[in-house]
Amino acid sequence: KIFEMLNEYNNMKSNIYMGDSVYRGNFAPHERSSQCLMCGKCEKRCPQKIEIRRYLKEAARVFENNLQGEKNFYTTEKNVQILLSLLKNHGIRKIVASPGAMNVCFVYSAQQDTFFEVYSSVDERSAAYIACGLAEEAGEPVVLTCTGATASRNYMPGLTEAYYRKLPILAITAAQPNEKIGHNIPQTIDRRTVPNDVVKYSIQVQRVNNTEEERLCVTSINKAILELNHNPAGPVHINLVVSPNKEFSVRKLPEVRMIKRLYEDDSWPKIEHQKVAVFCGAHSVWTERL
Repeated sequence: KIFEMLNEYNNMKSNIYMGDSVYRGNFAPHERSSQCLMCGKCEKRCPQKIEIRRYLKEAARVFENNLQGEKNFYTTEKNVQILLSLLKNHGIRKIVASPGAMNVCFVYSAQQDTFFEVYSSVDERSAAYIACGLAEEAGEPVVLTCTGATASRNYMPGLTEAYYRKLPILAITAAQPNEKIGHNIPQTIDRRTVPNDVVKYSIQVQRVNNTEEERLCVTSINKAILELNHNPAGPVHINLVVSPNKEFSVRKLPEVRMIKRLYEDDSWPKIEHQKVAVFCGAHSVWTERL
């Protein structure tokens, strides 16, 4: 069974997302490939003359790296790391995930973090209604995520309900770069605009390659999260541009600046500096209170 999984991993160019979860479910600790004593007796009896010891070592490397030491292994996609970090900062735990290739980097990373509660729904239309129920019952924002292309269209009925019921659903759709739109590339559709009564706010989050793009990513995601419960509450959409990258080697999420919205009744944060400058653009005449 271990070799069957190893063959699938190598032939299908799969990754630890598939391997770790399936491996953990199929093999007890004493049955895993790392437990081989390397005595070589099995190789002498193998009719196919397979180098069993060598392949068991490879299986241990592929499937058991995530089972040893630290539990958290995150994607190397920087924008996904920032998104996960900000979800944690804002206290958003619940995620309803539908499987797919493009959102693997987000879903698998969330699965490895004990902060998140991940619920699986293979049907996107059902997933959207599950998210509505969770948000209503828990009274808190719920993340909804699916892969690229037409899968996201199945979210529309549920998100329309969320819009009119004012439920804070954060729909995260994985996407290929916008430059691929309109060039007959599989699983590529235009999600840059959405119907008025599906979500109250929608942003495009591009991949991060430098500090300026990182700053924009942090600001945009913070704004999207803040809109979930803002005047009034309702669903928000993040179109997350990712690559098919399936490397999960990052042990710790980055420390990301969290932005909060202050309301009239909120207490102001302590200002440590002696002087504060407030810059204002064009505005109407201020009231005495303002």
